[in-house]
Amino acid sequence: MSEAVFTAKGLTKTYVSGEVTVKALNSVDLEIAEKEVVVLLGPSGSGKTTLAMSLMGLIGSPHEVCGEINITGKDLMSLAEKDKKKLRWKTIAMVFQNSLDVLNPVIKVGQQIVEPLKEAEGLSEREASLETERLLALVGLERYWKDSFPHQLSGGMRQRVLLAMALSCNPRLLILDEPTSSLDAVTRKALFEMVHNLQEKIGFSMLVISHDLSTMKDLTEKMVVIYGGEIMESGLTGEIIEEPAHPYTRGLVNSSVQAFPYKDLWGIPGEVQAGVSGCAFAGRCTQALAGCGERKPYLEQVFANRKVACHRGGIIDLLH
Repeated sequence: MSEAVFTAKGLTKTYVSGEVTVKALNSVDLEIAEKEVVVLLGPSGSGKTTLAMSLMGLIGSPHEVCGEINITGKDLMSLAEKDKKKLRWKTIAMVFQNSLDVLNPVIKVGQQIVEPLKEAEGLSEREASLETERLLALVGLERYWKDSFPHQLSGGMRQRVLLAMALSCNPRLLILDEPTSSLDAVTRKALFEMVHNLQEKIGFSMLVISHDLSTMKDLTEKMVVIYGGEIMESGLTGEIIEEPAHPYTRGLVNSSVQAFPYKDLWGIPGEVQAGVSGCAFAGRCTQALAGCGERKPYLEQVFANRKVACHRGGIIDLLH
């Protein structure tokens, strides 16, 4: 069995704003093995980005966090901020979804890669410049683009620059947070194929946050479905897309244009209910029992390669 690059146990994240508190993650358990590619699936507000930012150690006071986060044997929760910063460069890196918000608009893209290389790797200006050219070539960009400003590049090219920055210090775990949300279908597919090839070549583990189910089926091995800050289902990506085991997952898959381009959108009726004591999905579930709104289900193995958090063991007509 492959070594775990990352594990989270009982991870709970609560945002605090004055007297208002919002629990964005609730007792999340997650493990990513060496060279494994995992997709985190869920709608906006489900906790995906909060989980990713937690792994990077980027959410601090006054917000509250409890549980465990372990990255390559290091306890992230116990590290000082300077040590977290080193970990972010050397061990874990993230490609954010809004490239124009992340890249400095008044600094050439090459220099934005050079500076982190000088700081994290201790390279000279010349060494960092040569390494920047290598990294740009690695992500399919000609070296002359290093002298361009972000606005002179297309959306897909900017995402490639962010990917080059993320790979600059050879991380063990790469997080992609909706990296293609603003790109057209052709550019999106090309970018994911390039990332897939790089992952196979270099061998880093990867956590992908994406709504593009059709691409995820080819790119990722494992899928984790999240709702209301809780994991509803996990298993092999292809198997979950072909045969969802949780009512919530079935609703997501059936409402995906990428998965079913010729079907009317089914959608999931109802709205997210915050602060529920039972199952987070009970208020929108078509097979909820009286006790579902009072007791939280555990994520349990229901059959080979599949875990489901459901008091009824998942979709009734599938499992019974």
